[in-house]
Amino acid sequence: MDAFAVQFNRMLEETFAYVMKVEQSMLKKSTRIDLTINEMHVLEAVGREEDCTISSLAEDLEVTLPSVTVSVNRLRKKGYVEKIRCSQDKRRVFVRVTRQGKKINAVHRYFHENMARTVLRELSDEERAAMLKGMGKVNGFLKRKLEAADG
Repeated sequence: MDAFAVQFNRMLEETFAYVMKVEQSMLKKSTRIDLTINEMHVLEAVGREEDCTISSLAEDLEVTLPSVTVSVNRLRKKGYVEKIRCSQDKRRVFVRVTRQGKKINAVHRYFHENMARTVLRELSDEERAAMLKGMGKVNGFLKRKLEAADG
């Protein structure tokens, strides 16, 4: 790999690690949020889907059914989600975000929006355009890799 590719790879790894560390730090410092980073991301995924099931969550998050089941049960005990039996098919159980869960999701979303605003404040219009274009290409590459691995 040439020097630029090495530096770019290092920056991708650092960026991902820093975002995760900042999120973990925010959760640890908060006296109102009693969630792990994993639980936070499961809660976020539940909030994205209308009729969410354990199976659809596992597929969305690309983790095992038992892992999602454990996280959902913890979130339910903490009051962030509820399980609701389907009225037409009693075997199906939907997972929905509670009012308390919606508040936590809003705090998490604000954290990410604030982080983006703060970074963008330091960039010129040209740097913003280049960053969006470059990140779009990185995301496109990663998406194609995932699709090829799944396909």
